[in-house]
Amino acid sequence: MKKDGPRLFAVFLLGVGYWSAASVVLSSGEPWDSPNYSAWFLGCLAISAAVGWLFCTKPWRWGPILVFGQAPVILAFTGLDFMVVVALGWLALEAVPALIVSAVAGRAKTLWVGRRGEPKA
Repeated sequence: MKKDGPRLFAVFLLGVGYWSAASVVLSSGEPWDSPNYSAWFLGCLAISAAVGWLFCTKPWRWGPILVFGQAPVILAFTGLDFMVVVALGWLALEAVPALIVSAVAGRAKTLWVGRRGEPKA
């Protein structure tokens, strides 16, 4: 877990940056309130697949980390209120497809490369 700490932090920052850009471009504090949200969510799934492919050790975790990058963005734009609980529940639901996509991408890489996991450094 210690060696994955920087990766976890970097992927989380990638998620926060991505969803911050989405909020600014979509002109919405909560990105899912915009009619163009589905395109941004598909982009998040593509990034989840790329990160799952890149870091194929326990790849299932990268997608949800990217999705939950929306949480600090929502807090920054809308503040802390009772709807945060609903927002976290919605993010948990959205994390499921991202988890599947990143897990499948990581598994595909291990099958493609022909070994289990990443090489030991």
